[in-house]
Amino acid sequence: MDWVLGIDVGTNSIGWAAFEAGEQTKPIRLLSGGVRLFDWGRESQNAVSLMKSRGEKRRGRRRR
Repeated sequence: MDWVLGIDVGTNSIGWAAFEAGEQTKPIRLLSGGVRLFDWGRESQNAVSLMKSRGEKRRGRRRR
């Protein structure tokens, strides 16, 4: 049995699906699939980027 793996990479998630493949890798049926969600990368209270405070500290160290 031949199969094809499809992957969708986004900014906050990765999705995948495995299909049984027929002629010319044409999908016949879905074997399995899933998704992995990642944190938003921002504080939940005020939607400020988590990198903002780290970046400010890093720029301060560089100036010193």
